[in-house]
Amino acid sequence: MVRFLENLLGGATNLVKRQKHEHEALGWQRVAGKITRHSTPRTGPTVLRVDYEYRLDEQGYSGTCNSFKIRSEDALRIGQALDASPVLQVRVNPDDPSQSRILNSDNPRLPFEVDHLLP
Repeated sequence: MVRFLENLLGGATNLVKRQKHEHEALGWQRVAGKITRHSTPRTGPTVLRVDYEYRLDEQGYSGTCNSFKIRSEDALRIGQALDASPVLQVRVNPDDPSQSRILNSDNPRLPFEVDHLLP
């Protein structure tokens, strides 16, 4: 019972963090970006990692986002979709342009849900 409550509380805490990070980024500037690489781990849960680059005020930056867990059988299809459409809208922190986020609401054609757990 204690383990169940710990998992429940941990899940709720992560949900609040994800929503906070996403809400915070909604006020940031939006710029065009480009996917430079995507990959999935060879072992463990199937989480897609997407690396991207963007420019702001003539300065180049890069970032990374992760998906929620995806089914391993969907990884190839998602990768092909990203290759076919590598353009992204990137939210950039005006106080620290090296900090960025990818939001699904800005990228409705993105074939996975972005996990905003990491700051």
